[in-house]
Amino acid sequence: MRQNERYLECCHSLGKGDLSQLYEIFGDVRGEDFRDWWKQPIEGIERGAFLFAEPASNTIRLMEEGERAPARSEAITLTLPLNLPKKLLERRFKEFLDSNHKGERGKQLAKSSKAICKIKGQPNIPALALGLKMYLLRKSNPAMPLWEIGNSMPTVLRTQKLKPSDSPDLTLIKKKALAATVSRMLKTVQLRIDRTIEGLGYFP
Repeated sequence: MRQNERYLECCHSLGKGDLSQLYEIFGDVRGEDFRDWWKQPIEGIERGAFLFAEPASNTIRLMEEGERAPARSEAITLTLPLNLPKKLLERRFKEFLDSNHKGERGKQLAKSSKAICKIKGQPNIPALALGLKMYLLRKSNPAMPLWEIGNSMPTVLRTQKLKPSDSPDLTLIKKKALAATVSRMLKTVQLRIDRTIEGLGYFP
């Protein structure tokens, strides 16, 4: 969002304009202290948790008699025969949970997310960081050839890095490959930047 010119204009005008609703929860992103931005309270909750955490629906409770069971996608409803020993119930509950709860610790289940800002798929942090680094380099050096940007990035097309011993023909082939890769990555980064202001509920 710090690279989105429209949102930066909204920050400059202190939240006025057609992005005012987004500004209400994301606030001013121009500061240098990410932790300070993340911890600013919204409705009594840290901004980061308010935007990206799952809603607090993790309470185990006793259902009322006659109450309608929630959807299976949200919760598993069980009956526990109270005439069985407690240790036996605990063992059977653990076995049942192991068989029916497929979630993995630390893994985001994006398709079932109910967070305000959902992430599409599992974020590839190194790839996102590389894309942003490449974007910022291009932004600060608009006349820099795309192949040169790719050649300066250690993790981009290692086999296509230019060498002094390369022939003119091989050099040309490598430059074209590097430029094509950088162009594709920059378009992806720009698309992500543009989408940050498209609306709430989905952030690819």
